[in-house]
Amino acid sequence: MDDDKTQKAISRGARAKALLDNDLLSESFDKLEGNYLDAWKATSPLQTDVREKLWVAFQLVGKMREQLRTVVDGGKIAQAELNRAISLEKSKTR
Repeated sequence: MDDDKTQKAISRGARAKALLDNDLLSESFDKLEGNYLDAWKATSPLQTDVREKLWVAFQLVGKMREQLRTVVDGGKIAQAELNRAISLEKSKTR
């Protein structure tokens, strides 16, 4: 990974972590999941289309969290690669 891509991944990871750590965003995700699940539970057996759409919406909230975690993990990997490269450079100059 080149330096620009590494720095970009580290920055994106930090921003994604800040979003995941944000109480308001976390509360919003939780509220959406709860609302979708409650609405899904309140449907009648004949409302298959409505239930399907609500289930998809519920699942999408989880996918959004998962995507942010993936970006955080990518940032951690990029940081580890950068740290390893710095250590190698330091060991070469000794």
